[in-house]
Amino acid sequence: MTINGIPLHPLLVHGAVVFVPLTAVLTVLLFVKRIRPAMTQAAAVSGILALAFTVIAKETGEQLLEAMGKTLTLERHAELADALVPLSLSAAVLLAGLALLTLRRPAFAARWAQVLSTRTWVLPTVRGVALAAAVAALVQVVLVGDTGAQAVWLE
Repeated sequence: MTINGIPLHPLLVHGAVVFVPLTAVLTVLLFVKRIRPAMTQAAAVSGILALAFTVIAKETGEQLLEAMGKTLTLERHAELADALVPLSLSAAVLLAGLALLTLRRPAFAARWAQVLSTRTWVLPTVRGVALAAAVAALVQVVLVGDTGAQAVWLE
């Protein structure tokens, strides 16, 4: 797939390059109690966008790989990209769950929030696991981008 003769992959990959690190930064801000409600919603939206761009970039990258032919660096790039998807998925699911639990109006969110309020360790633990997933995705997106750049510029 191309736009004006340019493969779609290098255009779409920039969405993942923006939203994966943004998700990690917003997830760190979940530990600042004063801004947590706003950051929870923002982190969830960013996490979902990061996941969407990661999946789309991976799919278009596989198409481009078939068209360009495989090299050792491109195969390594594809392997690293494969590992990025579950990390982005983990962060997105955890952050979306936290966002749902912080909504005040829906009855199910209020009920779960009430149940979880008696277990004070649950939400901090979920925030911590979400942070671990977001930071792991950030590291992975750097590795994926580095091997992609090496494949384009050094081979």
